[in-house]
Amino acid sequence: MIIFRYITREVLISTLAVTAVLMLIITSARLIKYLSDAAAGKLEAGAVLLVLLFRMPGFLELLLPLGLFLGILLAYGRLCLDSEMAVLRATGFSDHRLLAYAYGPTAVVAVLVFILSVWLTPLGLQKAEQLLAAQDARSELELVTPGRFFVPVIGSSDLC
Repeated sequence: MIIFRYITREVLISTLAVTAVLMLIITSARLIKYLSDAAAGKLEAGAVLLVLLFRMPGFLELLLPLGLFLGILLAYGRLCLDSEMAVLRATGFSDHRLLAYAYGPTAVVAVLVFILSVWLTPLGLQKAEQLLAAQDARSELELVTPGRFFVPVIGSSDLC
């Protein structure tokens, strides 16, 4: 059906856009936290992006249903704004049938969230915890940054 493909495309494009914006916000907030940890010496600079990538499936698991909800609202709102909903109702489409067309994208997002929550999120969290544990187990000598040395100045009070 042409209407089903049209509504599915609109819902999925809106869902993708909303999820991308929300993901950008959450990822940037987390990146700032990890960068502050790297600046404090708790985390190696090269491990920041790895930890962030390992945590992304968990973020998507939470953001995809919210993005789908907002995507459905935006897509159906656009249909009403462009008077396409009035044309569809005039040609015999009921509200329930139009709402049922949102089940296709919902099933796609449900399968994605299932895969994320059952397989990718636990795997990513395990890898992130291993990486953070390896960062905590570093020795004091590995924490020294090349090219940055602190030379104490000996004052007159230190000589006595």
